[in-house]
Amino acid sequence: MASQVVVVGSGLAAIATAQSLVSRGAAVVLIEEREPVTPGPSLEVESYRPWWPGDEVMTRLATRGVDLLEGLHVESGGGFAMNRRGHLLIGSELDPVIRLRTAAGRYAAAGGGPLREHSSTDWYLPAPAEGMRGVPGGLDLLEGRALLGAFPFLGPQARLGVMVRRAGWVDGQGLRRWLLGTFRASGGTVTADSLSGATCDVTQGWVVSLASGLKLRADGIVLAGARARPLARRISLELGLTTSTRVTALLTGSASLLGVSPPIVTVLNAADSDGGTNPDIRVDGADLRIERLVPGSPPPGADGSALGESIVERVALALPSLHTHRGPPGRLMVGLTGVGIGSDRRPVAGVIDPRGCYVLTGLEPDVGLTLGAAELVAEYFGGKPSLVDF
Repeated sequence: MASQVVVVGSGLAAIATAQSLVSRGAAVVLIEEREPVTPGPSLEVESYRPWWPGDEVMTRLATRGVDLLEGLHVESGGGFAMNRRGHLLIGSELDPVIRLRTAAGRYAAAGGGPLREHSSTDWYLPAPAEGMRGVPGGLDLLEGRALLGAFPFLGPQARLGVMVRRAGWVDGQGLRRWLLGTFRASGGTVTADSLSGATCDVTQGWVVSLASGLKLRADGIVLAGARARPLARRISLELGLTTSTRVTALLTGSASLLGVSPPIVTVLNAADSDGGTNPDIRVDGADLRIERLVPGSPPPGADGSALGESIVERVALALPSLHTHRGPPGRLMVGLTGVGIGSDRRPVAGVIDPRGCYVLTGLEPDVGLTLGAAELVAEYFGGKPSLVDF
């Protein structure tokens, strides 16, 4: 791929796409209004998982992303604190239990690894707090005594649990810093500037105009990250995205509620009237972070308190310790973030202009999905996507 590419965006999506393009021989300029990563030590917990029950496309993309993440972990010498604490999906109501059991069997049969069924904890191997050594692949299906014995923070309402082993989290800041260093070492260029516009014609290709007055010629443009929609509008392209709101409820000082070495936990409910996703729970340092995507834009001026309380009550059906626990007084912190996704409720990655403009957005905060989508866009640019049309 001997091409000139301008990547405009922020965060892991932009950096991973830029690095994927450089590794394929493209000359890449990464445009970022701010520094892509913060200097100095930090820890930003970001999760990864290879399985999205009921969605084959997302599963294939995420699985490829986990493949890439594992390779980067080895290449970096373990430079971004990757662990394998797993992803526990919980079903309490009859319908989610049936769907979860069926989906786990199909995933295992499709190559997701062995499915081990446990009626006790005698042969269940707990995940280590750190690192990835000694963790089996595939899935563990636990019921009754086995489920509550392995995960005592669950309430008796929890009827079935599926533990996906090839999952966990990483230091997202460390991963971005390492990718950025590799990108620069491979000849990539980072420019602190902002996109003001772009034009395309048959003789010059794309001419990208920056706020500083600089103009760059390119064979293609990639718009990556959460701000892809406003960036597309600057070059007179409209992304057909649906806006959802990511609700993040942070229970400060509450990580111990999930015990030692807790996995990512997803509580599966029966069909939700608001059309939102099932809530994800994971530790974030000393805190407990609960996230859920709900349709619509963030209410103007809303602090999100009601939505935060609602998401906590929802997961407390399976984790009864959350019924009365809100961390230190007044420290249930709630954030609302607008997220642009496709009309099919998936992230968007692919071609938005056949003249050579590509986009990926709506992927945060899943590292595996982001890496898989970044590779997919880089391969689209070269005309040989090896994955699905996403």
